[in-house]
Amino acid sequence: MNPVAPPEAPIPPRNLYLGGEGTPLKVSRREGALVVSCPGAAERWFPLGRVACLHIAGGTVTLESDALLACLERGIAVVFQGSGGHELGMTVPMGRPGQRLGDNLEFLRSRPDAAPLLADWLAAAERQTILATCRTLGHIPPDLRPQRVQRWLLEQLPIPIQTRVVHARRAFVHWMALEIATLWGQEGLDPRLLTPLRHGDGGVGAALTRLIAWDFEVVLRRSVAYWPWAERLASGEEHWHMLQVFENQRPHWHRLTQGWLDALDWWLEGVL
Repeated sequence: MNPVAPPEAPIPPRNLYLGGEGTPLKVSRREGALVVSCPGAAERWFPLGRVACLHIAGGTVTLESDALLACLERGIAVVFQGSGGHELGMTVPMGRPGQRLGDNLEFLRSRPDAAPLLADWLAAAERQTILATCRTLGHIPPDLRPQRVQRWLLEQLPIPIQTRVVHARRAFVHWMALEIATLWGQEGLDPRLLTPLRHGDGGVGAALTRLIAWDFEVVLRRSVAYWPWAERLASGEEHWHMLQVFENQRPHWHRLTQGWLDALDWWLEGVL
């Protein structure tokens, strides 16, 4: 009797990056997929179920309205980037009312002490994460304040690549903030709840990004691709290499984000 083959694991959705090369592209919707076409080349089909977030760079991509609506219907955020690579804006699907976390955050925002309450939660959660990160790396710094730990971790690396690692950290924080906004929409939460609670405060989105950034410190030191990556960080090719490193870790960081959302929800139930 032949053994039954185990089912194949589903392919996780991935970000789709379009534009940036100067070639005009058109994105349309057809039969449950995004279809990308350009003059003189075969069409490329991307099933909507395989797309996590659509990134459009530069002004050479035409996104048809039916394709944009299809993304919003499926919970897919669309990020628009300028010619220099910086984000100009994004579309995020509106949240579905009635979810407990969304209701709790809405109530939190109505309180005058919302910002210090969230800051207290972040401080406790970040200290826990810092300790876990340092134990994983095998070193406990003398001062556990976040900025001091970041500086201490940087000083453990060879001097020639420290500036490049700072650049990689900033790129990750920017990328992760977009990922959190995307995940927020996929969870059916109102994107307005990610905005700052007060002037100068990062809000829930910035808090989650800071927490996941500590795991990035581990990835920096353990990724096989890290050392050649650090050596080529200044080149244009390296931008795409960084994105590949980020994408490889994306399912793991999404699980961490979901865990922190659950922890935030549990904490809100206790303080509100």
